[in-house]
Amino acid sequence: MKALLRTPEKYEESELASVARALNVGLLLLSFFLIVVFTRQVLQRDYNMMMLIGLGIVVSFISRWLFLRGHLKKSTMMVAIFFTVLLTIICSFGNGIHDIGLIGFPILIGFSSILLDQKQLIISSVLSVLGLTWLVLGDRLSLFEPIPVPVGELGDFIIASLMITIGGLVAFSLTSNMKDSLKKANKEIDSSRNEALHLSDQIDQKEEIIEEIHKAVINSLGHIRHLIDHSPKETDELVKVYESLRRKILVIEAAHGILLTDKAPILLDIKELTKEILTKYEISLSTPVLQVDIDQASCIISLDQAIHYGIFFIELVHEVDHYPSDSFKITLTMQEDLIQLRIHGFENGHQEKLSIIMDLLSRQLKGKLRKSDREIILSFLPSTKK
Repeated sequence: MKALLRTPEKYEESELASVARALNVGLLLLSFFLIVVFTRQVLQRDYNMMMLIGLGIVVSFISRWLFLRGHLKKSTMMVAIFFTVLLTIICSFGNGIHDIGLIGFPILIGFSSILLDQKQLIISSVLSVLGLTWLVLGDRLSLFEPIPVPVGELGDFIIASLMITIGGLVAFSLTSNMKDSLKKANKEIDSSRNEALHLSDQIDQKEEIIEEIHKAVINSLGHIRHLIDHSPKETDELVKVYESLRRKILVIEAAHGILLTDKAPILLDIKELTKEILTKYEISLSTPVLQVDIDQASCIISLDQAIHYGIFFIELVHEVDHYPSDSFKITLTMQEDLIQLRIHGFENGHQEKLSIIMDLLSRQLKGKLRKSDREIILSFLPSTKK
């Protein structure tokens, strides 16, 4: 008995193990039910009904054979379609719309829905409605002649009891399947929640580490700048080297300062970086007013790209500072994902040094450079969009 009630071997490791166990019992009960009905028809010598029930027994055995070999959907579809049609024919030969076999229609619909398969449920429901329509209209239009409803007897009681038992099993299977699905969903939710908490803890730890890295970089750069400030400057060449190093340190400090403030790992807004560089470097400028237009739009770039951009940008500002303030204008614009750095308004004699800086920046950022007599435009994509 336990061997018959256990989960078939093909479904032991499947997600449908509980459904397969219930269907296994259901198909066994169906075969037993048909054999009981077949025996009754033999005793009553109702040969037409015997042939129909005998065909049903054969189909039930075929369905279970398919089911045990792993074809779960095919077997349930076969049972739902064949037995809905068979039940309609049996009721036509019997008591028509008053036949006890009508109990089987909702059972078959429930049987089809055990798998929670919408297609099977629709097919079974439509066939059941068509069967009931046939029984009503066929009787009205005299397409068949139902047998008058007899007085209830023991055979009817046994058949009705078995059908109710099968219906109860179907309902229990549906409930069990839904409970199992709910338990599985709850386990997955708990597992996802635990993973999310674990990831959150890891992110918090990494953010703390990154914050300490930004602080360490800024402090280290501060020490280097302090050393530069107190180093002997014997020649003009050394002065230029020290000033160049100081500008590079300023850019790196600005980038890490923004990341530290925004608690970001390696991405920052190029607009914020440009403003921060100008703010920090403004006290070193000799030009009273340097015209720099910065677009209101934001564009996120990586730390590596930001430092490359910042170093060359501050060199541009440093170079432009040597000329009259009304000779140049620097414009930074962001259009969708494209960044444009534009220098315009200079005389031909001022272009050479600026052009060299823009060429180097273009190569570093893998951008496109356009030059004219009074304008240089560099267009490049943020590293996050490449």
